[in-house]
Amino acid sequence: MVTVSSAGGSSRAVFTGTARQRVAVRATNTSILAGKVRLEDSSGTALRSSGLNAGGAWLDMVTLPADDTYSIVVDASGTHTGSTTLWLYDEPADPTAALAPGTRSTLTTTTPGQNGDQTATAPADGSTHTFHLATPGQNGSLYVSAASGDRLSFTFTGVSG
Repeated sequence: MVTVSSAGGSSRAVFTGTARQRVAVRATNTSILAGKVRLEDSSGTALRSSGLNAGGAWLDMVTLPADDTYSIVVDASGTHTGSTTLWLYDEPADPTAALAPGTRSTLTTTTPGQNGDQTATAPADGSTHTFHLATPGQNGSLYVSAASGDRLSFTFTGVSG
């Protein structure tokens, strides 16, 4: 937990990181109503930043560029003060899998912010692929690439948010 005790002040948590290490940061249980959270290297260069409010903050995965001492800095805005709990996630490699028509494939992520990548090749017979996210509240994205002249059709069901 870090505390900002003076209006508009800042506080930091420090950790040692290694080159190519993947990390993400979450701020929770915050009483700081307005501010910013950022991840900095030892020279003060910001690698990632996000607004901070009563709902907390999320800094998506970043790959650390070097062996260094890094800081998670919490800046309160204006007259705001308070505290927040910081979580540092060591992000493992993203799981990958190939999909084949008529088969089921599962990707398991183990930390918040981790992504997965499943690749499917469209069959020439026009059959379809179905993608399903099994965990309620889970986010998913579908990226498609096709050759010029290919016909693509999409149907989304059960989509909310």
